[in-house]
Amino acid sequence: MDRFQGGGSDGYDERIARLIPGYALLHQLSEALLAGLLPADARVLVVGAGTGSDTLALARRHPGWRFCAQDPSADMLAIARRRLEQADVAGRVDFRPCALDALPETEFDAALCLLVLHFLPSPAKRALLSAARSRLRPEAPLLLADLAAAPSAALAAAGGHASQSLGMSAEDAAQMRLKLERDFHPLTEAEQRALLQNAGFAAPERYFQALRIQGHWTRRLG
Repeated sequence: MDRFQGGGSDGYDERIARLIPGYALLHQLSEALLAGLLPADARVLVVGAGTGSDTLALARRHPGWRFCAQDPSADMLAIARRRLEQADVAGRVDFRPCALDALPETEFDAALCLLVLHFLPSPAKRALLSAARSRLRPEAPLLLADLAAAPSAALAAAGGHASQSLGMSAEDAAQMRLKLERDFHPLTEAEQRALLQNAGFAAPERYFQALRIQGHWTRRLG
């Protein structure tokens, strides 16, 4: 995605922490969930790994896990590599600046796809989920977190107020709300459930919510 190339990757971590209340908690709960599901030597696929926050949260807690950090933005992965090198965990990470469907169909024990699908229209969502499924072992968990469709105007507006409380200016918060409505492709929970089941995954369960950002986990069927 062009928005994360070049200058679009600069300052991403600061921006996302102001945009999503509970951003750090999302990673903490994702780790806690996977900790109870995976073996000590798990191999984890991180789809849209970005600047490495999700990989770092997992690698710090699980020294036996190995990771494939995939992202189409080489600029974002360069930031991730520096962060993970500073944390002395980069040796357990295979950095792949490419599309997901360009990866070999290796069977991973789990996959994360956090804050990725909401950028994609429905056909691209289906293609990405299909590519993820073909790289997971049967019954492997998949964790997702995305902007959900707003059930009310009040909840939609609350996101802007939360961002301001986290340090975003009122002007930037207003612009971001317009971008969310114009450039993102959120789903209702029913739409997401149908999308996942049609892609060969079990019905999802919610494990995180901060206003419109919802985290769900599911398993590969078959």
